[in-house]
Amino acid sequence: CVDVNAYDDVRTCCQGFSICPKCWVFVSTAVHMLDAVLRSDLGLEDVLLTYSGCHGLHVWVSDAAARALDPTKRISMLQYIETLAGDDFRRTIGSTAAALTAPLHPTLARVYDVLESAFERSIIPETGQRLLAERKHWTRIQDALPAVPDLRTSVSVCWWVGVRQLLRTSRYATPPRPLLHHVQEAWERAPDAATRWQQLRKAIGDALEQAAKLPPKTRAALQSFIPAVVFTYTYPRVAMPAAPSLSFWVRTPFSVHPDTRRVRVPLVPATVDGLNPDELLPTVATLASSIGAAVLAPFIEIFDRFVDGCVRHRAGAVARLEVPPPRA
Repeated sequence: CVDVNAYDDVRTCCQGFSICPKCWVFVSTAVHMLDAVLRSDLGLEDVLLTYSGCHGLHVWVSDAAARALDPTKRISMLQYIETLAGDDFRRTIGSTAAALTAPLHPTLARVYDVLESAFERSIIPETGQRLLAERKHWTRIQDALPAVPDLRTSVSVCWWVGVRQLLRTSRYATPPRPLLHHVQEAWERAPDAATRWQQLRKAIGDALEQAAKLPPKTRAALQSFIPAVVFTYTYPRVAMPAAPSLSFWVRTPFSVHPDTRRVRVPLVPATVDGLNPDELLPTVATLASSIGAAVLAPFIEIFDRFVDGCVRHRAGAVARLEVPPPRA
């Protein structure tokens, strides 16, 4: 399972077991990533991802082969997801960058565009987690920048007042220290979060143009830095305790969470990004109203497709077992 309280070190909207539209991004990116890993990497077919009814995500795997695995092997599958890019993945931007490879692991590469889009839409702006909207948050990125001469200084100046044009006409190759103090007064006129993100990407790109002059480790750190920032904030943080067990029936799809009174409904990558947990996820009160059936209908459709797939795959497996061996 994935619980949003595991993201409390990077969440700015809620803490603990609370969940709101702003931190729904941690659930939606987990749906995209886990669906890709379980199906493409581990070869599973009958996968159902469900909202926990409170503050996270549950993963149901109904493949016969997976259900027959002993607890040790089931845990190993979860550990693969956890350590896909290294043992220290996601603990800090720096450790994530050190764990990533260039090019990215094929699974990470498949989902990167989706995760970066969610990052730009829901993590960096004022309307999201405000990572690049407030100085107290963006210093985490600035402090994690690779140790490339003048990189941190140039990024700081660009974020403060967008002085690229000034630097082009300056006689200095890098901005002098007094300029940094001067531009702090103009902080409120700085570009928005989206612009800061593009400026960071540009600064890293400019540094990579000089990569031939850099040590191999520094060059690798630069290549991994932007993906590391994205994955640090969007890669699923999986809780291990429930993984070995087959007995968590109290959490089955369409059961009701006893505290929130919300219904545990299935989710799919195609529609999860647009869900608002405060409006579109059904509750007991919703089901008792006149619109209850309409609210529940799309989730029942998802579950029906999942069950149809399970039946079809099981029938195919049985048919293969019944085919007589070819004659010698």
